[in-house]
Amino acid sequence: MAKNSMNRKLIWITSRVVSRLRRVQAKIFKKDELAVLLDRIPMALSGTDLQGQVVVITGSSHGVGLVIAKAFAEAGAQLVINGRDAKQVAQAVKVIRDAGGIAEEACADISTELGAQQLIQTALTKLGRVDLLINNAAVLGPLGQNYTEISELEWNKVMDVNVNGAFYCAKLVSAWMKKNAVTGRIINISSGAARSTNAGLAPYSVSKAALEMMTRMMALESEHSGITVVGLELSSLQTEMTRAFFAWEDFQLLPPPEIVIPFFTHAATAPGISVNGRILAAWRFLKDQQAESLLCGPLAETERFQFTPTYRDGEPLNRFDPAVVAVDRAENPFGMPESVRELLKNTAQDCNFARYPDEHYPALRKTLSQQLSLPEDCFSFGNGSSELVERILRIFTQPGDEVLSNDPTWFMFDRFCQNMGVVNRKIPFKEVPGGFDHNLQQIVAEIRYSTRLIYLINPSNPVGAGISAKAFQHFLQQVPKHIPVVVDEAYLEYSCVPETLRSHQVVMNTDRLVLGLRTFSKFYALADLRIGYAFGGPDVMRLFNRIEPLFPLSGLAERAAVAALTDEAHAKRTLENAINERKRIRDKLAGAGLASFNSEMNIMIVECPVPPERVYQAFDQQGVLVPKGVWNERFIIFPIATPELNDRNLQILMTA
Repeated sequence: MAKNSMNRKLIWITSRVVSRLRRVQAKIFKKDELAVLLDRIPMALSGTDLQGQVVVITGSSHGVGLVIAKAFAEAGAQLVINGRDAKQVAQAVKVIRDAGGIAEEACADISTELGAQQLIQTALTKLGRVDLLINNAAVLGPLGQNYTEISELEWNKVMDVNVNGAFYCAKLVSAWMKKNAVTGRIINISSGAARSTNAGLAPYSVSKAALEMMTRMMALESEHSGITVVGLELSSLQTEMTRAFFAWEDFQLLPPPEIVIPFFTHAATAPGISVNGRILAAWRFLKDQQAESLLCGPLAETERFQFTPTYRDGEPLNRFDPAVVAVDRAENPFGMPESVRELLKNTAQDCNFARYPDEHYPALRKTLSQQLSLPEDCFSFGNGSSELVERILRIFTQPGDEVLSNDPTWFMFDRFCQNMGVVNRKIPFKEVPGGFDHNLQQIVAEIRYSTRLIYLINPSNPVGAGISAKAFQHFLQQVPKHIPVVVDEAYLEYSCVPETLRSHQVVMNTDRLVLGLRTFSKFYALADLRIGYAFGGPDVMRLFNRIEPLFPLSGLAERAAVAALTDEAHAKRTLENAINERKRIRDKLAGAGLASFNSEMNIMIVECPVPPERVYQAFDQQGVLVPKGVWNERFIIFPIATPELNDRNLQILMTA
């Protein structure tokens, strides 16, 4: 019974470790893509010349170590195979020799200095030199135990193998290389566990984090000696060890160890100066070798963002073509305010783009202060609210931290988190009669020690749900004082619900770190000018303003923003249209027997009479660009535009 309980615990722990890999698998380890990765191996080996080089690999009698040993032997290297099981070591050597390679066995326990000496001495005695040391030997140690339950013996065993063993071997090899003027290399094998926290894996994670710092220190102190030291982070691979404790379905997701052969050949042969002191990650390298080699971080697996084009008859639709109706980005259908248009006409003669703007933006700051009843120094400006969101993550989070948001959230927030190596844990909205609720109490329940930020959208895109001001106050008192709460209010001006939160009424009246965000892109129809602003109390703004870009706005953008803020006619027209059209659209849908949800913004969730794919095809054929997204298999995002456009879009929806 106890054994079964422990096995279940091991499966649970290790399944959590591989959760990140599952997301990676979806991107790079699909069947056809896995075949591509495996096809790279012969090319990597044919382009790798290790002829005559002596390679010592600790823990190489099985698993990844043996796979790399066989590959390097094929590339001409002479191998020293190491392990603690004499029979296993001998068998590994035989496999390499039978394939025509050169290999010697060294049965030694490198967790002791004596064992490390035996290993390196074997290499020097039998093969005369060491050109490359790969510190691969490692043990997982106790799994599923709290650190307070781990004995001194268990802790020391992991450190002795994973850290001390690597230190002993590297120390001996480095000393020999320096004495004999050998230009050599040391590769330390780490794991993604070094950069993420996983309960029940304390000894292993700590040991790998220590190994990575040791790699950097060795590289620093070996500079100009001709010795290169590099670290490699591996993800879990299909080996007998992982089979023993991964759930079957998780094990099937893991790639075979052979796919990392090109990763190792790169680390062994790349110019030393380009990899010295770096910690490269296998999953990023396999996706984009050049990017990981140069960027060596989360951005290596990030591609340039581009909107997915919409096609009609095989040709992409150009949203700037007058014949195309573009209502896919929640832009104001009435266009920019007339006051801004007049401003542009009147300033054509006195504009001087040779001059920098006033970096304090006094006119905009004063106007916002008057409208929101906030001190002028409580504002910060950005190139659209997207720059502000990215800045927030840069300030308040570090790689490996967690943030909380709703599900769904703004797609760019997901992207910014990925770019920075931040984990975005999303809490689903709660469905309520007629709409959705932000599920604030569940967000509170999900707060833990690694939570560094809470990101909310009010009203939320795309579900259109506003946050109750009363519920928010109750929620805020339950949030620890050190966690910033960001309220992105890009669509707030479209809300006519008195009970909905207006964060500017909160930021100066709370002891919590509340940061509000707004934009001029939506309601105020200045998307092309990229104007966003943040506001908060003195404590949070003192931190937020530390990396405000110099001149985030142009002088023209500032003047346009002030004009838009004071254009009451445009604001009235926009709001009244949104209110009236939301009700009219819902009434028409209800008359057709189709459901829809309350919305406080300029899009809403509506039911399709046919599968959503057919509806989207109908919009595409009519040259109408709409937001793409399906909820609960039959609901889509419906844009709220002018009455004429809404009638046309309803007709397309109902006759698709």
